[in-house]
Amino acid sequence: MPDKPARRRTSVAASALAVVSVVVALWPYAGVIQLRTWILPILFLTLVLTVIGAVLRRLLASRSLPLRVWVTALVQLLVLLCLLTMLFGRTTAVFGVFPTLRTARLVPYFIEQSISSIWFGSAPLAPSTSLVFVLTAAFGLAAILLDHLLAHGRVVLAAVTVAVVGGVPMIITRSPVDIWWFVAFAVLVLVLLRRSVRSEPRAPRRSPVVLAAIVGVVAIGATVFFGPSLPLSAMGVGPGSQVMLNPTLDLGEDLREPRSFDVVTLATSAERAPYLRLATLSEFDGEVWQTDEAETQPLREGFGQSGLPDDLESRSTSIRMQDVAGRWLPVPYPATAAYGLSEEWRAMPANRSIVSTSASAQDQDYTVASLVVDPTLEEMRGDRRGTGVAPAHRALPEDVPSNIAELAREVTRMRRPTTTGSPPSSPGSAASSATR
Repeated sequence: MPDKPARRRTSVAASALAVVSVVVALWPYAGVIQLRTWILPILFLTLVLTVIGAVLRRLLASRSLPLRVWVTALVQLLVLLCLLTMLFGRTTAVFGVFPTLRTARLVPYFIEQSISSIWFGSAPLAPSTSLVFVLTAAFGLAAILLDHLLAHGRVVLAAVTVAVVGGVPMIITRSPVDIWWFVAFAVLVLVLLRRSVRSEPRAPRRSPVVLAAIVGVVAIGATVFFGPSLPLSAMGVGPGSQVMLNPTLDLGEDLREPRSFDVVTLATSAERAPYLRLATLSEFDGEVWQTDEAETQPLREGFGQSGLPDDLESRSTSIRMQDVAGRWLPVPYPATAAYGLSEEWRAMPANRSIVSTSASAQDQDYTVASLVVDPTLEEMRGDRRGTGVAPAHRALPEDVPSNIAELAREVTRMRRPTTTGSPPSSPGSAASSATR
């Protein structure tokens, strides 16, 4: 049985490793949140909680293991609660430390505000009070968990916890893995495994430390230098991964995308590169603009009549897709024909796009013929074709509130030219006019 000095050294080492583990897990968040002063309260809580854990384990060394664990965890949670109250809810607490019901009401508000800032914001985020509170509380809980895992030799679970917590920013922002963070994490894992082996009674007492260190350095170096060159799956987030091509318009996701990708190369007979289009989006469900789905036909039958003048110039564009996955192919508008694609790809005449239900856009190499549309201002003013709105785009839900129809009638009455006829005769038609 280990003597008291050995147990004391083990407890201090576990607390120190817990602090280092929290720092490593915290590292990636510094790149997605502005003004790194928000890190200070997290480090302060981590130091206080781990010191309390080490002291309590020493004072309760003669007690049973379950009692030590539960008492230490309970005291750490109470201290965390009081420190969070002191930092973020002092004005609502007793003596500025002990939380009250008013303090508890702040927690849902902070969580709601932090979720909103993450969902609608883009990296790097501003360190609002609500966001810093959530991070501090989360890392305080992580510090308690890591402190207990390392104090009881659960190094593998501790390493997994650090990896999961540290990987969240990179997963949300879909950014590549920070190489230096990976090196620090790998070194931490080796140190944790080394400590686990030394605490194992059946392990050899005289292990080749130098040889183990060399093997670890070689393994980390090989991963850093050769890992990025290996191909990854389509759902990967690192260098060389594929991009999921999705024309659905989701502004929040677009703002959270910090990187740009090379997904397509093209050559064209026109003077400048044409604008490429994937699909059209006419349906909005309150959060996302959804792609239009219409009848398709084989590509060999073309895209149908364009409805444009016959004397328009035609251009040819050769397109090659790279590391991208998706069921749509970008084409210049208005496309008239496409060549070089298999029969799995079909034309959608309604919006002149190319879509497939079974093929992927990856590595597709094709040529598209399209018209060059460059009307003058006079031509656009003189052409009134296409001003009608499809009935599907004017349809309203059955449960439209009455005040919407009243407001629509009022607005359309004020905006109606004097030469037009009578105002809309029904609330539905008035509301439909307001949506054009």
